[in-house]
Amino acid sequence: MSIATKVLKSHNASVELKVTLKREPKLDLSSQSNPRIFLLLQDSQGSGWINHSHNQSEHIENELYFIFILEYHFEELQKIKLVVANGDISLNLESQGSASNEQGLIGEFVTDIGSILGKSKGILKGGLVLTERPEEDRGQIILSGRELPPKNGKTFNLKVQGHNLQLPPLVVKPDVFYKLSRRIKGNSDIHSNMRVFHESERRYSRNPDWSAIKLSEGDLQNGEFNDEVCLTCWQHKRDGIHKSIGECVLKIDKLLSSNKVSLIPKGELLLQCAFENTFLDYIAGGLEIRLSIAIDFTSSNRHYIYGIDLHNISCDETNYGRAIRFVGNILENYSTDGRIPVYGFGGKFYGSEEVSHSFPLNQNYQPNVLGISGVLETYQKALENVMLSSPTKFAPTIQSVISRLKSFANNFKVYEVLLIITYGLIDDMESTIEAIMQASVLPLSIVIISVGTADRENMNKLADFKSYNWGNLKQRDIVHFVAMNDFENQNQINKDLPKAALEKIPSQVMDYMSQNGIIPR
Repeated sequence: MSIATKVLKSHNASVELKVTLKREPKLDLSSQSNPRIFLLLQDSQGSGWINHSHNQSEHIENELYFIFILEYHFEELQKIKLVVANGDISLNLESQGSASNEQGLIGEFVTDIGSILGKSKGILKGGLVLTERPEEDRGQIILSGRELPPKNGKTFNLKVQGHNLQLPPLVVKPDVFYKLSRRIKGNSDIHSNMRVFHESERRYSRNPDWSAIKLSEGDLQNGEFNDEVCLTCWQHKRDGIHKSIGECVLKIDKLLSSNKVSLIPKGELLLQCAFENTFLDYIAGGLEIRLSIAIDFTSSNRHYIYGIDLHNISCDETNYGRAIRFVGNILENYSTDGRIPVYGFGGKFYGSEEVSHSFPLNQNYQPNVLGISGVLETYQKALENVMLSSPTKFAPTIQSVISRLKSFANNFKVYEVLLIITYGLIDDMESTIEAIMQASVLPLSIVIISVGTADRENMNKLADFKSYNWGNLKQRDIVHFVAMNDFENQNQINKDLPKAALEKIPSQVMDYMSQNGIIPR
């Protein structure tokens, strides 16, 4: 028997990073190689580094591994630099974490935590680089990341049903409950030294079906899965002297894996147990987070009177470009092929006389471009070949994404995030809400970023899923709205904009998995 898999809402986690080296050069042939690895975290401003080199090492099958414990945040680009040296070196943390002038330096490798966890089996391989001699082979570095369980162990849901419980034949209205107890550490007598951990509600049946309860591994065990627990069924008595009608003593691993246990002297308990999965359980199981992007090319982006042009081609980088880069650099790490569909809406593209509301910016019926750098190049080229127009419609692009997702609806290894970047106006509100409700049954989240100064009322309405008329559809929150104007300076936009834009994605992913009964592979 099984019960629906539950998911944890939190997406912040501790991860273990194991690092090993291959083919590292010996810098001093007269001495034994003594490699050390220093791990640096980029600071919040992106201009310096923080030494996070507290680590341990262990030998696994004759290979030396360096182990680091890091905090993981999906919605942040957490850059790390690994500096490999033969012995101790000094690090300049104020600029680039450089150690290039050190004789003992073997090489460096820069990546981010998402790039490691997003790879197959959480393994990333790369080449060490020496800044002064980048052409040299300085060896290979292999990084392996995994989520660490919480201090109190993984959480699980346990449901208990009684079957054929031993009750006096004259009992017309059974009144039964159960107690779950665990052994008190250091004691041996199973009956006198058990602490009641959970007492169920009462049920009036010979075959009671009790509500599921939530437990953690740490709640039940004293550090070992061969610890014992006791399940006891009781007949409720008004005088408070309840009567035991059956019990079983079993090890925790049996509690977690058994479907049915026998009671002494008579009866059975049917057990349904399911561990709660985390967002990283799905990522480790091969789930891809794919990005698609829709860009607003309506004339609302240009105000000649006020001298405003949000698509100003002469700028070093538009706000549209910033939103693409800051959000996209995080999400592209979770896709295996790096392909990103890119659409434009509200403009007349490449000489067309008609306004398009879902135009593939690469001019191909397959709107994919490679990586965020490819998206920015495609966007820049489109700016040179578009006439800004109107109206502003979101629904056609959402429908395009819906059609594409339906083609692999049974592929539970893909979840898509549609990033809509817009001035902030909308002219097809009802159609867009209808499209969003259609999309809610698919593996899709929609993030809307406004880069203009339009009134936010309609954007907030799109994000308020509880105000929709869902009818017979099951409600699911898939839209999140963020305004770039809420961030006061460039540093806040760099760090806090993507954090705000992506903060709901893990919980929305897990809500979809939970509603569809999908477990990590």
